[in-house]
Amino acid sequence: MDSVVVEKGLTEQADGVQHLPIQIGHLLAGFQGEAVIVEAKGQCAFLALFASTTNHNSPQLKNNVGIVTGATELKMSIYALMMVNLRRDVELELIDPIEECAKHYWDRPLYTSSASAAAALYDHYDGYRKMAVDKHVPPTCWVGPNELRAMAQYLREPIFVFDTDESKDSHVQRYGYQQHHLADGTNLESRNVAALSDKEAQDYLKHCGSCTLCRHLSQFD
Repeated sequence: MDSVVVEKGLTEQADGVQHLPIQIGHLLAGFQGEAVIVEAKGQCAFLALFASTTNHNSPQLKNNVGIVTGATELKMSIYALMMVNLRRDVELELIDPIEECAKHYWDRPLYTSSASAAAALYDHYDGYRKMAVDKHVPPTCWVGPNELRAMAQYLREPIFVFDTDESKDSHVQRYGYQQHHLADGTNLESRNVAALSDKEAQDYLKHCGSCTLCRHLSQFD
């Protein structure tokens, strides 16, 4: 899957029982999902999210002024949320700013201070959030687990990401949010992620289908 970096999926249950790979089409059929192909310029995750949240009902999302504007505004809101949470996310060790900066600024010396790395990461978020979603971005700016978790927090509902290989076998991660306790006794609502085993994902999505909660899946291509 291009333009998105996801957490590693699970292929077995906690008891170590191995499950056969599940094809993406079979997972989609479990909740009557539909794939939507979006333009791949390095920012396809935001276009895919826009397609899902607007219940786009054709096999492909073609960029136009309205779609680019809407998806860019969605992206700006998600990064604004990440910027608000950044300081306390670092405090809770939900984000390692030095590691994140190393991904974005691979050609610079490694930061040695968490505070300076957090400041640089904040600046990166601020600059990148303003870039329209139809612009090409390098792999260092691809959406990763931090952005996916923030998407779920912003939408107030879980995000399911299907990591699909060339043979169409898929593994599923569920991105969400929860309350985290700070050292000063206050709470912070921030993100979390759970990698589901293939069997857990199949059962969960079938249950969603029976509750008619899930309607569309957007495809990163």
